[in-house]
Amino acid sequence: EDTSNSSGTLRIQGYLRGKPLSIHQLIHIPGHGSFQMKQIESVPDPKPLKKRHRKQKEADSGTEMLLVADPTKLQSLKEEGEPDLMMGEQTWPTAEEMGEASTGSKENDT
Repeated sequence: EDTSNSSGTLRIQGYLRGKPLSIHQLIHIPGHGSFQMKQIESVPDPKPLKKRHRKQKEADSGTEMLLVADPTKLQSLKEEGEPDLMMGEQTWPTAEEMGEASTGSKENDT
C-alpha cells in the first residue's frame, strides 16, 4: 500500500501552556513529524478543579470554534535546510601540500 501521498486529519485534545499558540505555525509531535493546523477549538474541561466549573461543564458539553487557519498564511511543511550533497566530502592533500607540511615541521624542530 502506497502511503507516500496520503493525508488525513489528526485531532489532539489537551492543555496548552507556555508560549501563545498561533494557528499558522507548525506543530511538531515527537516521533511523528511536523503538521499544519486547520482549526483550534475549545472543548469543556474534562476534569475541572472547582465545583462551579463542574456544573458549567454539565451544561456546556459542546465545542467552540476559536480560530480557523488562512491557507495563504500557513507555514510550509518543506524543511528549511536542504542537504548539501558535497558536505562531508573529504579531499586528500596534494603532493605540494604534503611537501610544504613536511618542510614546515622540519623548520619548527630547529
